[in-house]
Amino acid sequence: MNITNIVKWLFRILIFVLILILIIDNIQTVHFNILGIYFLQVPLIVLVLIFFALGVSIGLLMGFMNNMKLKSRIHQLEQVATTTKN
Repeated sequence: MNITNIVKWLFRILIFVLILILIIDNIQTVHFNILGIYFLQVPLIVLVLIFFALGVSIGLLMGFMNNMKLKSRIHQLEQVATTTKN
């Protein structure tokens, strides 16, 4: 095992411990009100994880859409390049 792998594992363990501390510190229950219609009573860490996952999902979706738009533009430019060559 080289030094790089050891550093990676130490970093992973550190992140795991920090997340574990975050979870243990945030087990209190919070009241979450959705438009005054629906009320949730959940632990704070669950609410944080839900919104984190929602943010990551939205970010990935926006990145995917931008990637598809760029691929479409590349395809259009390749077609123009081949037609001007001939």
